Amino acid sequence: MSNEAMPINCASCSDEEVGRQMSNFAHTPFVFRGREYASVEGFYQGIKFPEEEKRIKIAAMHGVYARSAGKKAKTKQTTFDGQTFMMGSPEHHAVMKEAIRCKMEQHPEITKAFVATRPRPIIHDTGRPARKSAFPVEVFCQIIGEMREEFAIQMANSGNASE
Repeated sequence: MSNEAMPINCASCSDEEVGRQMSNFAHTPFVFRGREYASVEGFYQGIKFPEEEKRIKIAAMHGVYARSAGKKAKTKQTTFDGQTFMMGSPEHHAVMKEAIRCKMEQHPEITKAFVATRPRPIIHDTGRPARKSAFPVEVFCQIIGEMREEFAIQMANSGNASE
């Protein structure tokens, strides 16, 4: 298989650093809408809870700690920054995309390495069956694929392309 056809596995168990860094589990602190998050997973799991104290505590987590903290939530609907939406809805996925964009903007070295993986297919393979989620693997891969293309265009237009 050529390198261009070899998928980039964006999961915490990826054998490539850029794949691990693009995982929601990665400890990649970022600020989103004025709040600090240790990871995209910390954001995702935190918004499942209505209590601000829980959200703040989970926002400081990454990896399996963040995922585990969100397991107790039974939320079907949530409110974030004044917007109420159903978990798993297009509105929820749009907020997730916005959070991922913030992470990528605030970690240009990761973004540049990820853009350099073009045109490789993006997968999320943990070696285990995908969990039922309001943010399914397919949506995650689609979003980061869109982000990769968006940032590739930005880099090309600013003269910072890695090619």
